[in-house]
Amino acid sequence: MTRNTTPQPMSPTDPNAAFSGLTHRNAEISGILDRLRILQPQEIATRDPKERMLPLLEKLGNTHLKLPPVIHIAGTNGKGSVLAYLQAVFEAAGHPVHKFTSPHLVHFNERIVTAGKDIDDPLLKESLTAAETAINGQEIRFFDAITLAAFYAFARIPADVLLLETGMGGRLDSTNIFDAPLCTALSAVSLDHTSVLGNTHEEIARTKSGIAKPDIPFLIGAQENSSVYDIASREAAARGAVPLCAGRDWMVSEENGLIKFSGTAHQWQMPRPAMAGTFQIQNAGLALAMLEQIALGKKFYFTEQALTAGLQNAKWRGRLQRITAGPELAHLPENAALWLDGGHNASAAQMLASEIQKWDKPADVILALSRKRDFREILTPLYKAARSITLVPLENYEQALYDLADLQALIAETDFKTGFAPSWREALRSLAPQAENILIAGSLYLAGDVLKEHG
Repeated sequence: MTRNTTPQPMSPTDPNAAFSGLTHRNAEISGILDRLRILQPQEIATRDPKERMLPLLEKLGNTHLKLPPVIHIAGTNGKGSVLAYLQAVFEAAGHPVHKFTSPHLVHFNERIVTAGKDIDDPLLKESLTAAETAINGQEIRFFDAITLAAFYAFARIPADVLLLETGMGGRLDSTNIFDAPLCTALSAVSLDHTSVLGNTHEEIARTKSGIAKPDIPFLIGAQENSSVYDIASREAAARGAVPLCAGRDWMVSEENGLIKFSGTAHQWQMPRPAMAGTFQIQNAGLALAMLEQIALGKKFYFTEQALTAGLQNAKWRGRLQRITAGPELAHLPENAALWLDGGHNASAAQMLASEIQKWDKPADVILALSRKRDFREILTPLYKAARSITLVPLENYEQALYDLADLQALIAETDFKTGFAPSWREALRSLAPQAENILIAGSLYLAGDVLKEHG
């Protein structure tokens, strides 16, 4: 069948598709990404991931069978931070790490980390070309295509472990093809992508828990809705997995700058994680619980020194990140702090609001708002916590984010009293004279734009 090769509107069913059309610094790679994007079907995935992926992987030489041991995680919030801790601990213990995450913030290469480094352009081009050849013009979800390319790249470079993050879901996710990972995990579940995953915490948890595997530990991290523990545990048990829950099978807490972890077989105490935010205690706790179960499987061993170093060395850009370099800092007073967070759902907004209320100096928030989400759920908690809110658009992202005119019309119908600016840079410069803390938030698109020159 001959396909129309004119780029089409991005499918609303794939959260990664919105990032796929971004121009790559390499024109040939950019062309491949655009050609893969237009193969995206409009309907959501309903076929088993093995049925979708294995025939294509066979064309690539069964690269999935040539990969190091897999650690697999699903969830709404926190899974990127958890993988950052895991990567840092494995590396501190002397183990090279592959990692697959999405979406990217600045460069597409960030999604595919080979032996601890973002994939280089030559290998990325080779991997995407191989995936495109295997696909041969058939309809395929963009995320599935990128997963094929990632597995091809991972098979080309040695590593000791592969850290694998699902895309949006779990059971039907293209990453869910491994029968015996080292462990699987579920980070915090929130209401996001509800048109695809379901309208309740329980429905979303059931879908994301579909990565659980027989006889493999399934770690369930701290949850905002307590019903998730029961749903995820039952779903995992039905699949023959071994569910282990935060607050029941392991505990983590912070006291006097120390993190205290009590697991099924170990008790550890070490300095709190270097990444900012109280919520990072729970993310670190889930990572430690996963590492404990992996160590109990006797395939890896971690000293307390490696665990401590990992928690201190872990970095995950765009998650309550202190910006310490870049041209816009020159506009701020000497003692002012600039922060960045890509959180874009209601749960993330509530966590950010909780954090800035703990700061010893007030925060002014520069905020973008997604057209896909109820803006009140994002704006309300931050409005109560911040000294001021300035709403901003982002050029070239008007399809995903409210533009300036729409923002002004949106707020005019509410009781919110916010400022407006035509860009985050102009908002920052306007706030700068009296700034103490400035937080830029609300969108991964916005976070990526800031990080182009600040990070």
